[in-house]
Order: sequence, then C-alpha cells, then structure tokens
Amino acid sequence: MTTKLQEINKLIRILAERRKYLETRYYSSECLAKIEVEARSDPVDLAQCEQRLEEDKNHSDAGESELRKVCLALDYWRDRLNKGMYSLIGVCGHEIERDRLGVLPYTLVCAHCAGAKVPIISR
Repeated sequence: MTTKLQEINKLIRILAERRKYLETRYYSSECLAKIEVEARSDPVDLAQCEQRLEEDKNHSDAGESELRKVCLALDYWRDRLNKGMYSLIGVCGHEIERDRLGVLPYTLVCAHCAGAKVPIISR
C-alpha cells in the first residue's frame, strides 16, 4: 500500500518531469526566466492563481499556461511536504481525488469544487 508521503513524492516527480518537458519543448531560456519570475512573484495567492489559469482557456499559448500551472502545483506540494502535511488536500480544503491527479497532476482543487466553481477558502 502506498503511503500519502509516497503519493506526494510521486506527484512532485511527475510535475517536475512535466515541467522539464514543457521547458525544453516550448521555451527559450530568456522566456523561461520571465515565466519563473511571474509565477513566483505574483501577489495573488495560489488559489486565485489556479482559478485565473483555469479561466484562461483561450490563452494563445497553451504551453505557457500549463507551465505556470505546473510551477504553482510544484510550489504548493513542496511547501506542504516541507511543513509535514502529507495529505492530498487541495487549496479548496478537500482531498483531491487520486484519479483526478492522475489526469491533471497540476490541479490544486478537487473535482467537486472545480465543477461547482466553489469559492476557494484561504488557509
């Protein structure tokens, strides 16, 4: 049986691999630096970033949008791991379904909250 710690570490590995793939596929080093700064210096909290990125479906560059989501998710899961929080609780306050994470490893909300557009609680 897989422990929650192992699940989070696996999720971080998947996200890191996806990030590397997106970086090498879509971006020059100059563009990568800009995206990295934007993702880390945005004053909006993670929940609002996640909602904004989900609503930005018509963005002209899908690769950039996905890379930002991956960066946010990596930061979120690494932060939880560093704090000793080993559950798969998303920014919505509910556990994110493992099947959902298998399909959308960068998601930070459960399926119910994503579908219902439930306001994200701040933690």
